[in-house]
Amino acid sequence: MNTTENARIRRKVVTSTVTTVVSITLVLFMLGVIGLLLVNARRISQYVREHISISLTIAPAATEAQVKKLQTDIEAMPSARKVEYISAEDAARLMQEELGENFTDILQYNPLSATMEVFMKAEYANPDSMAMVEQQLKQSRVVQDVYYQKVLVSTISSHIRRISIVILCFAGLLLLVAIALINNTIRLVIYERRFLIYNMQLVGATAAFIRRPLVGRGVLQGTVASILAMALLWLLMCGINRYVSVLFTADDWRIWAVLFAVLLVCGVLLCAVCTAVAVNRYLKTSLDKLYY
Repeated sequence: MNTTENARIRRKVVTSTVTTVVSITLVLFMLGVIGLLLVNARRISQYVREHISISLTIAPAATEAQVKKLQTDIEAMPSARKVEYISAEDAARLMQEELGENFTDILQYNPLSATMEVFMKAEYANPDSMAMVEQQLKQSRVVQDVYYQKVLVSTISSHIRRISIVILCFAGLLLLVAIALINNTIRLVIYERRFLIYNMQLVGATAAFIRRPLVGRGVLQGTVASILAMALLWLLMCGINRYVSVLFTADDWRIWAVLFAVLLVCGVLLCAVCTAVAVNRYLKTSLDKLYY
């Protein structure tokens, strides 16, 4: 075999390997995007729920000590994430900044009352829990009125539940598609080596001896593809974080570690299993059927 023929075969092998790695990389990248979608869907849901608040109007006769005790008691509640107190003076100042003029000079008094904004923890931001908190807060003599947008809370809860179901179904469908694509890619690669497998059997090579290097190459390709997919995901997330700050960032190393570990395991395991299955198929195929 001359040098030109060797170069052509070497070039064909390199092209086949690169094509396989790129194909698996894109599929694993798609799996990674599914992971990002699931994690960030939960993050966005939590962000929305944690910004739902209950507004309390403080009774005008309440003393400063009573207000501080009320705030301490609310902060100790398991459902409360954060409590913000706005005095009547602060409310008047904020209103003045919005209106651009001092309305208290016109009215000769401050009509605004002191308020508290109680922000709920995500797991308590649902209609049932907020109704219980509302009844509990109304029992305080320091509280004049309790208000929150009940319709909005119900709408958010029902919509988040539906969106979560849709995302999970979509993720499951894409996972099946990804597995099928990786399997087809590996099968095509092994299909090109079917005559090599048959020739090795003719000279007495055992099934394990034939399978071992091919599965090893599959594991290597899966590892390289996983690393490339991780890099693409990192670049994608860095680009998105410039515009959307709600999503998790590079600082959330635990999430990245889990996501990268899942991608690596999926890449290596799928490539190894699909390669082994494809090789086993041709180990049991007769010469006549190799031409089909």
